Amino acid sequence: MITFRPATSRRDPGVVSGFVVSLLAGLLLAGGMVVDVGRILATREELSAIALRAGRTGAQEIVGIHAGSPRIDPHRGGAAASEVLRTLDVDGNVAVDGRVITVAVTRVVDMTMLGLIGVPSRSVTVVRSVEVVTR
Repeated sequence: MITFRPATSRRDPGVVSGFVVSLLAGLLLAGGMVVDVGRILATREELSAIALRAGRTGAQEIVGIHAGSPRIDPHRGGAAASEVLRTLDVDGNVAVDGRVITVAVTRVVDMTMLGLIGVPSRSVTVVRSVEVVTR
């Protein structure tokens, strides 16, 4: 009867194990970046929609139409936009300059996987402007 024994080398035990561990760590890091960057991009899109909503709400406070020079009332327009931000629980700033209202919103996104390697959070800021246009 013939028996076969696998050839073993005593010089490099565990080389494949180290390679597999390194490969899996790299894949885990790449997967973590995909998850966390996806969360950042989703937050940016959400904040963009909120800033535009607040800007459009503030831009509805128009004065000077009958005088032929429509512009956004700085107090009422800013208050209306700020109320939208307060209602949606978003930190932000509102600035009104004539026909343009600018809304800047910020949110901190906690990192899920990248927090494990020392990146605990990222701040996302979006600035959007709405302009009153006459035809």
